[in-house]
Amino acid sequence: MPSVSNDVMRTRFIPFALNDDAKGWMYGFKIGSIKYWECFVDIFLKKVLSTSKTIRIRNEVLSFVQLEHEPFWR
Repeated sequence: MPSVSNDVMRTRFIPFALNDDAKGWMYGFKIGSIKYWECFVDIFLKKVLSTSKTIRIRNEVLSFVQLEHEPFWR
């Protein structure tokens, strides 16, 4: 759907990506309170992960590099 932004698509599909307790937690929000994907990500990470673990994982992802001996395709 070309007229729909990625942000809207991501937020619409959140319920399909969550299970059990996480889905129940998400349904506890007021309708329309999460309008942007980044907002959901921040709220979710604060709920699920400690701040130090979140920082560590983000740093790992941001510093990801391909070494010379690692092929791009397998």
